[in-house]
Amino acid sequence: MAKNTQIDDYIKYQKSTDKSPLTLGSYRSDLIKFAAWFESVNNADMKLANVTPTDARQYKQHLIASGFKAPTINRRLLSLKYFLEWGWQTKRIKYRFPLPKTVKQMQEITAMCKTIIQNIIILWNYIELTKIIMRAGSDERERLLQMPLF
Repeated sequence: MAKNTQIDDYIKYQKSTDKSPLTLGSYRSDLIKFAAWFESVNNADMKLANVTPTDARQYKQHLIASGFKAPTINRRLLSLKYFLEWGWQTKRIKYRFPLPKTVKQMQEITAMCKTIIQNIIILWNYIELTKIIMRAGSDERERLLQMPLF
């Protein structure tokens, strides 16, 4: 991977806004890793004008598949977001586009879906048991209602 002058220019800009050396180092590292990934996947130099929403989504999936923890993935996505926003403000790219949601947000959606599925299963079981009880004779119904649930 050749030296990326756009990343260097962005880091210079961030330095002028009094970002800490640690923050600047994180931005540089995250963006160099994105550029290396981009170039290996697209077989082209990573330039702001070449980055698409699809690249951002695929990069997120790459980070997840590589086993990175949510905070690392989210930090790298935020570094990319700030870089792209700077590119738009400085007219190095022609349009803004949203980046994928952070991993935590996706995990929360997954957890909510799991809860909904569990509630559907409970409701289905309730309906099926109610049907069984309603079809049973009075003696059988009494026995079924006296059974412990667990």
